[in-house]
Amino acid sequence: MKKLISYLLMIVVYSCGPQETPMVPTVITGEVTNVTTTTASCEGNVSADGGFAITERGVCWSTSENPTISDSKTTDDIAQKTKAEDVTGLGTYTSNITGLSPNTTYYVRAYATNSQGTGYGEQRTFTTNAQQGMPTVTTGNVTNITTTTATCGGNVTGDGGAAVTARGVCWSTSENPTTANAKTTDGTGVGDFTSNLTGLSPNTTYYVKAYATNSKGTAYGEQKTFTTLAAIASLTTTAVTNITSYGADTGGNITNNGGSDITSRGVCWSTAANPTADLATHTQDGSGSGVFTSTLTGLASRTTYYIRAYAINAAGTAYGQQITLTTPASISLSKTSLTIPAEGGTNNSVTVTAYLAWTAEVTSSSGWLTLNTTSGDVASSQLSFDVQPNTTSQDRSATIRITCQDMHLDIAITQLRAGGYIDDGNLL
Repeated sequence: MKKLISYLLMIVVYSCGPQETPMVPTVITGEVTNVTTTTASCEGNVSADGGFAITERGVCWSTSENPTISDSKTTDDIAQKTKAEDVTGLGTYTSNITGLSPNTTYYVRAYATNSQGTGYGEQRTFTTNAQQGMPTVTTGNVTNITTTTATCGGNVTGDGGAAVTARGVCWSTSENPTTANAKTTDGTGVGDFTSNLTGLSPNTTYYVKAYATNSKGTAYGEQKTFTTLAAIASLTTTAVTNITSYGADTGGNITNNGGSDITSRGVCWSTAANPTADLATHTQDGSGSGVFTSTLTGLASRTTYYIRAYAINAAGTAYGQQITLTTPASISLSKTSLTIPAEGGTNNSVTVTAYLAWTAEVTSSSGWLTLNTTSGDVASSQLSFDVQPNTTSQDRSATIRITCQDMHLDIAITQLRAGGYIDDGNLL
């Protein structure tokens, strides 16, 4: 009995003596690096094993604070290590975190486990990158439309998680233009931008879209449509030919209709510079582009005219370069004076050259001069007249007037007195 009591006392005394407290490992959480949209790397350092062998180490993470190994974790395979330090589980290691969600904040701690439990390092925080995609962009309104230019632009509202390296607008006369068509380049990054469209054709419908490019590709805004203004035509005035005292031939060449149909064309002229198509003195020579011929009529002789070709479209009236024309005299005479001997004679003549029909009359005589010809046609013809003998002692004179178009010329006829000489006028 005494032996039993002594044994029990010994057990009690032993169990009440000082005991060593079990220790979990001591761990330090390193920096989180190589963060992507779905992965990251984190280091750990097991600085003490707590007196017991390390059986597992790694990192654990969660979208909530203070993650544990009950959450997602990595496990560093200590059994595969070759270095003596690694085999013990002590020292640094790197864990690759995978399966993350883009643009999400995570909490991570390094951990190490021995037979006494699991120790954790301090908590680190990181946020995964946003999922990269194409940018988002809207197309602005088209303004400041002219015959060949316009203003547009856009707003890059998101970069898609990657830097926007180019932005602008693209356009075409076909729907859904791309950057393979005409385009502007208006900087980089997100935000508003303005684009100037140039080199457009007048009176033409265009389709335009804003665009933005990043490493994932090019995104486009909604399509807008606009039509450039019509322009006046481009044309030249043809040189004048077949000039007469009353008319001429000219014309023009419409090389560009300005983007709208030519509804009227011709030439206009005036005795003042820069004639316009609203004058009464103009021709109307059809419609459409290309070469046309115009005939000027009703001109005055010996007059300078200013001439321009014109073309009318929806945008207005355009003119070719100004040229000048001076009409010639309507008639010319081979002689403007004639001396007839006293004995007179028949079929005396003067050559009349005219652009139009002409008439002749004697404006002053006493019946001794008779016209055989009182009119003539175009080109050259002969004015013929008879003169009776002068039996008086005085020279006598008469005037024949030739009238053509808007002018007249006089022929002075002198008949010598009886006995007079034509050559020197001395009497015999």
